[in-house]
Amino acid sequence: REELMLTNEKLGLAQAKLEGFNRDLMATVDSRTKELEQANRELKALNHEMDDFIYKSSHDMKGPLVRLLGICHVALMDVEEKKAREYFDLLKTTSLQLNDIFDRLKTVVRINNIEMRKEKIYFDLIVEKIRNRLKSVPGYFEISFDVKIEDNFDFYSDEFLIETIFFNMMENAVKFQKNPGENNFIKIRVKKKSKILISFADNGIGIKESEREHLFEMFSKAALEHHNVGLGLYIVKQSLKKLGGTIKLERREDSITKFVLKLPAELSLN
Repeated sequence: REELMLTNEKLGLAQAKLEGFNRDLMATVDSRTKELEQANRELKALNHEMDDFIYKSSHDMKGPLVRLLGICHVALMDVEEKKAREYFDLLKTTSLQLNDIFDRLKTVVRINNIEMRKEKIYFDLIVEKIRNRLKSVPGYFEISFDVKIEDNFDFYSDEFLIETIFFNMMENAVKFQKNPGENNFIKIRVKKKSKILISFADNGIGIKESEREHLFEMFSKAALEHHNVGLGLYIVKQSLKKLGGTIKLERREDSITKFVLKLPAELSLN
């Protein structure tokens, strides 16, 4: 009996220690949770400030940039000296590239802060609209479009994000052609299974193995090497992230570059 009492006493002490340990652990977890919540709030505030800064800076610099483009336009109509025209052409091209960067940065900010809306998506109309927008892009008329969209399903999603995805994927195919005029193509496929499957395939310049890892980063090396802004695939990835979708670059033995995108069949606004 004495032994049993001693055992119970030891068990009681052990339980008291365990309860004390649990209290300390819960207090530590609670403290760490509050610290993480505070850090998260500060990070969100910092991100919001950064987005606000990017948006306002891009907007403020648009005015001077538009005036600079206007000066280049007038100068190219006025100036006849060959060397001077070359400089104004170069200045105009650089200004247009800078303008493109500002527009894309504003798009990134809009994606980050978007309040999504469910709308019926008409893929065929989106493709047609983007094709009209791309007609001013050099090389557009040297590439053929092969588009096949299943027409037996309804799909509701955020139209701005879907259009943003299609624009950047299609624009990349036009910009990154291997040799303009040599049977260049982009194939677009849309179908519904358990998810919405979208693929973009083209026979352009391709993507090196060393470029794959950082392909979807802002200002990727792959794009910069080809004198491109390097925000297109980053914007696509961020748009898909908002929609709960994914993008994958398929590995192929031929010279085709194929991206496969997957979207939830039903958009969640939570």
